[in-house]
Order: sequence, then C-alpha cells, then structure tokens
Amino acid sequence: MKYTIIFCLIGCALLGLSGFCNDTPEAPASQPLNLLATQFTASAMPQDTIHFFISEAGDGPSIPDSVLKATLDSFQFKQLHYDTGTAQFRQLGKYPFGDDMEALLVGTEEFWFGKQTLILTDKKTGKVISLQEVSHFYGGDGGQTAAESWWFTRAKPPRIYTKFAQHGYRNTGADEPEEYHSEEGILLEWQNGGFRIISQPDSLNALKKFAMYQVW
Repeated sequence: MKYTIIFCLIGCALLGLSGFCNDTPEAPASQPLNLLATQFTASAMPQDTIHFFISEAGDGPSIPDSVLKATLDSFQFKQLHYDTGTAQFRQLGKYPFGDDMEALLVGTEEFWFGKQTLILTDKKTGKVISLQEVSHFYGGDGGQTAAESWWFTRAKPPRIYTKFAQHGYRNTGADEPEEYHSEEGILLEWQNGGFRIISQPDSLNALKKFAMYQVW
C-alpha cells in the first residue's frame, strides 16, 4: 500500500490507542460468521511470534463490506475503519486461537490511512468474541502516527506487545521547524474474552528489542 502524505492532526493518535484495549460487545450467533470465515485463507502459525505491520506491498483478496456488516454489529464494524466512506477491506489470514477459536486478520485501506484488526471468533458458538486492532498508519506533513504488534504464539494465555510511534514537525519559533519522534509500548494479555493491558517488567528493553517496520 502506498500512502500520499497530507496534513493530519497528530492528536488522532489517541483514537488509535483506544482501539487497542476495549470491551467489544458480542455479535449474535448466525450463519454470516461462517460466510465471513470462508473469505479467509488459513495461515501457517509461526512457532514463536507474528509481527503485524502495514507494508506498501502488502495486500490480500478483498472482502465485501456487506459480509462484514452481516457478521458484525454496528459498533464492531465501526472499529474497522476511519468513517471516510472509502474503506476497502482485505483478508490477510486466518489463525487458530486456542482450542475452539479463530483469529481473522482484516486489513483496511482508506485513502492514505491503513489499519489491521484481528476478529476473534468462537467456532463452537458461532460468535464474534472481540476485535483487536494490531497495527495502523495515518498522518500527513505535520505529523504521522503508526502502531505495530507482535503476537507471542507460545504464550498461554495469548499475549500481544503493541508499539506506538509518533513523528512530525513542530513550530518552535526558530527559522526551521523542530522534528520530533516518540515511542511507547503496551503489553496485552487475553483475559475474560478480550485483550487487557498488563504490567511490563522491562518496558524500556522491549522498546529497543522490537524494531518497527515503519521508520522515519
């Protein structure tokens, strides 16, 4: 995916953070979930870690938004896009998630924005349990924000480390604007039907260890 960079308020990063830890209402069990699952191709499960990030070359087969709307409730569907009316959705893989669950990875393209979201489903009940955003990129000449995640596939219960980065230029009154770049990370653990933030014993080391695909 290739992005054209234009001005965007960096404060939108707060919206991105809110998508990484939330309580998502369950969608009712129905046939549409089976239809949605058939849109996805099973992916090989790495033995250690899956790195979720948005690349310029990465895309997959499209998913009709009608299939997503038939499976998700309005609140869940809204988490997949930026509400510009131009969103295109793609299937990026299907992974086992515990004994009776699956994780469907959806990619969203919307103008120069992008995001990736895991849809966690229960195969036994036919319900969508939770949605978890695992990466995003948006911004413009004034500033950009990105997020990438690492899913530790051996961890029980499942854990995801998500790293956020902000980059841009600010006016300090000098002749040239000042460039800034900041990073932070959160560790998430699957608890009671959703990913929750847990404490990190060595947060500074994690920021150094996990290098993002997106660089400035």
